Amino acid sequence: MKSKSNYKHKGLDTVFGDVVYRSKAEAFWACFLTEVDVRFEYEPRKFSLNNHNGYIPDFWLNDQKIWVEIKNSDMITEDEKAKSNGLFEIDDHEVFTINGLPTINSFHSPFATKEDPKYTEEISGFGICLSNKDYKCEPFVIDLSSSVTMAFMLGMLPDSKTYSESEYQKFSYKFCSAARFSSEYFDLKLIGDIIVEGSYRESDSFIKNRSRDSFFKSDI
Repeated sequence: MKSKSNYKHKGLDTVFGDVVYRSKAEAFWACFLTEVDVRFEYEPRKFSLNNHNGYIPDFWLNDQKIWVEIKNSDMITEDEKAKSNGLFEIDDHEVFTINGLPTINSFHSPFATKEDPKYTEEISGFGICLSNKDYKCEPFVIDLSSSVTMAFMLGMLPDSKTYSESEYQKFSYKFCSAARFSSEYFDLKLIGDIIVEGSYRESDSFIKNRSRDSFFKSDI
C-alpha cells in the first residue's frame, strides 16, 4: 500500500502515486483499482468523436480490455452517455461509466434466504452504466449487488450466474477494504455499518432469478 505522504491536492488536480489525476474522484478510483490489484492506464489514448474532438477516456484496464469512465455526480448527462456510446462504436471495447464514490453498508447477501438472512458488508452508493452492443450507457447491475457487478466488471467472475458464497465473501471483503483505504488516503468519510432492510433482498424472485438487467443504487 502506498503512503498517505504521496497525496497532494492542487485545485481540481489530485496526485496519486506518480500520476496527476484531473479530479479527486478519478484519483480515488485509481487508488481503489490499485488496492484490488487491477492493472490500468490513465488517459492513454485520445479519440475523435462526433462533436467531441480530443476525447480522452479516463481508464483503460489492461487485462479486462475495457474502458472505465468516472463521473463524480449523481446523474450521467446525455452528453456523457453519448461519449461512452461513441467510444464503444469506434473502438469496439466495452465502456463502463461509474458515477459517484462507494459507501460501505450491510445488506442481505445473494445467498440469503428467509430462514437465514445472512447480512454482509458491501460497497454501494455509486452507479455503473454499460455501453456495448446491447446496452447504450444504461444502468447495469448483477444480483442487485454492487460488489457482484464490480467483480464481473473486473473479470473476477468468469460467469455472472455461477459463483460460490466463499467467492462472494472474498471479493466483497476485498472491495470494502479497498474502499476504506482509498477513503482514508484522501481524507473522505464513508458511511458504514448501516443495516439496510427491504424486500428487494429477501424476495424469492431475487434469490432465484439473477438478472443483469435490474438496477440497484443505494439512496445513501
